[in-house]
Amino acid sequence: MNHNKYNTYSTLDTVSEIKELKERFSIDSIYYSILPYQQDSEGNTMEINEIATKYLSNTARMIAEADGSSEKEGSFKPDTILFLDKSARPVSWFVQRFWKDLAVKDSKRPDFTFLNIDRTDIYNYLGVPNNDGRSLETGKILTPLDFDRIIKDPDSKHMLDDIINGIRAYYVDGDIDPNKDINKQIWSMKTKLDGKDLLIVDETERSGSTMHISKKLMKLAIPEIGMIRGEYFWPKDGSEVVGYGEDAEVKHGSVPIWYDPNEIKGRGIGDRNENYYSMKYERIQDQISLKQKLGSIALSAPILSNYSADGRFEYSKDDKAKKLADDIKQLRTDYRNGRVLLVPPFDNYSLDRMDEVLLRQGIQPKIDETGEYSWAMIRELKEDRKLGRI
Repeated sequence: MNHNKYNTYSTLDTVSEIKELKERFSIDSIYYSILPYQQDSEGNTMEINEIATKYLSNTARMIAEADGSSEKEGSFKPDTILFLDKSARPVSWFVQRFWKDLAVKDSKRPDFTFLNIDRTDIYNYLGVPNNDGRSLETGKILTPLDFDRIIKDPDSKHMLDDIINGIRAYYVDGDIDPNKDINKQIWSMKTKLDGKDLLIVDETERSGSTMHISKKLMKLAIPEIGMIRGEYFWPKDGSEVVGYGEDAEVKHGSVPIWYDPNEIKGRGIGDRNENYYSMKYERIQDQISLKQKLGSIALSAPILSNYSADGRFEYSKDDKAKKLADDIKQLRTDYRNGRVLLVPPFDNYSLDRMDEVLLRQGIQPKIDETGEYSWAMIRELKEDRKLGRI
C-alpha cells in the first residue's frame, strides 16, 4: 500500500484510475455562464467538474422520485409534481431536460404544476407577523406545530378560507360562472388533482415549515387528492442545526446557484402579484385568466417592467434564467458525450442499478481495500478536484 496525498491508502492502480477518470470526466467552464459560480458550504467556488457531478446526481435523485423507481422509504410514483416557486422552478428545468437520460425506460413524466407557497407570506396573511418564519411577537421560529395550531384558531378561519378557496379554484376542472357564488361552485366541482398522487418539490430545506404548510394547504384545498409527499432538490451538505427544541432551524450549507432571496431574477418567474392577475382577467376574461385571478394568492407572476391601467403589460427579460437554462442544456450535452460523471444517488438507487450506472460509464464496480463499495475511488476523485480549485 502507498500513502497518497489524500491521507488514505490506495494501490498504484487506484492512483492511475483516478488520473484516467479525471481526464475522461472533464468539461470546459467556458461553455457555461451561471453554474461555474457555484459555491460550497464554506463559500468557496467549486471546481466545474465537481459542480457538474453535483447537479447531475441531484437531478438523478429527483427523477428517481418522479418516475417511481426510488428505493427511498415512502416513495411512490406521483401523477403530478408541484414545484414551489420561485426557487424550485429551475428544478423542473433539470427534470424535464434530463428525463430521457435518467428516468427508467418508458416511464411517463408526471404533470408539472407551480404554486408560490411561502411560509413568511402565509403566516403574515393569517395574521401572524413574522420575518422569514420567525415570529415578531415571540422571536421564535414558527414550527409546523405552530401552523397546525394557527389554522385551528377561529380568528384565522376567514384568511385560511381565502387561501384554500383560491388554490381550489385554480385547479377546478370545468368552467366557473363569475356571476354566481364562486365558492359554492368550486366546492361542488371536481378538480384536476382529484385522486392524483402529488410530489411537492422545494429547492432546499430549512425548518421544514414551508413543506409542511404546502402539504396541509393542498389537502385542505383538495380533500379528494391522493397521497402527498415532499422532496428537496439540494441535500443538506454542510448544513447545521442552529437553536434548540422548537427554535431549531437548519442553517444553509451550500445552496443552488440561483437561490437568492434578495434577487427577483434568475428563476424565470417573479413574486406573487394579485393585481397583475386581476388586471389580466379584466382584459381577457376567459376561464384561464379567471382561475389565475382566483388563485393569485398562491401564484407567482411574470416579472414586469411596466404596465398600464388598461391591463397592457411590458415584461422584463430574465437573462439570468435564460443563461441558466442554457447551462442545463449544455450539461446534458456534456453528459451524453461522456464528459460528466454521474455518481449514483445511493439512497434512491438499488445496488444493481448503481452497478449498472457505473458500468455504463466505464467504471468497474468493486470492493476496495477498506471493504467499501466503489466509493473510495470516487471520493478521491472528488478530493483531487477540490485541490484543483482556482
